[in-house]
Amino acid sequence: MVTTIMLPPTFGGLVNFAGKESSEAEVIEPLRKLTGGKTYSRPPEIEAKLKELYATSDDEIIRRCEITSEDDDGFVPPECLVHLVRIRRHCVDADLTFALLFDALFTRVLAHLPKEPKWEGVGEASERSDVRLLASTRFKELMLLDRKNGYDDRLDIYEVRFAMAVANLRKDAKKKTLRHARRTTEVGSFERDIELSDREQEQIAIGDLNIFEKSGSEDYRILLCAAIDRLPDEYRTVVELYQLGIPFESTKPDVVPISEIISRSPKTARKYLNEAIGLLKSMIEEKQYNDK
Repeated sequence: MVTTIMLPPTFGGLVNFAGKESSEAEVIEPLRKLTGGKTYSRPPEIEAKLKELYATSDDEIIRRCEITSEDDDGFVPPECLVHLVRIRRHCVDADLTFALLFDALFTRVLAHLPKEPKWEGVGEASERSDVRLLASTRFKELMLLDRKNGYDDRLDIYEVRFAMAVANLRKDAKKKTLRHARRTTEVGSFERDIELSDREQEQIAIGDLNIFEKSGSEDYRILLCAAIDRLPDEYRTVVELYQLGIPFESTKPDVVPISEIISRSPKTARKYLNEAIGLLKSMIEEKQYNDK
């Protein structure tokens, strides 16, 4: 199961399509990404569809986002959906249209990623799960940076060739998953590619982290994966992001920490990890006791 992680709010003006004059609605924000000295440009059919959508009410756009057949005249191409979400980057958190558009967009992203396995164990199923989580999290990071910084040209390719962009996202996630050899058929530890800071070590009992890091039998790893899947949504999200090596907080502009991804303070994010570890230990110990 994939947990929807809400993007934190960025206060600013709202974008409303309804009520715009036609001349105003036709002004479409150009892309900024440079390649070979030229800026990216959307395909003509995408530009034409955006002009049509700019003259369409929000309610109608949301309705059309539910259309899945590309042969339907009302179908909203994913490239257009990316644009519609991005131009609302300065919306307030209460903007329902932004939330609905983002959910529709994220559904399109997930459709291009490996399907979530029904059973999360080791081997190929775990690799698919890791690639799906890592790629989808990275997409959300890019969307968040686009909101935080006012614009992130790394998203421009999604307005030009969405399928290719997500395919590259998936490829990068798979490379990273294989590189760290996480949750494979080999018996080993859960690795982290970012060390805990001194402050994080003060907040988390290092001994408790052995639940992820200790070597054990394949049976133990299966127990751990099953226990993680039973955690409450926010606890499971924090555990999975922690295992991917994402820090709780960061001052680097190109790093989106766990606290921002789940829209909680760093202290609360660490608390979730501590409480999740406690639940995991209880579930694993109970299972091991019942299996004796």
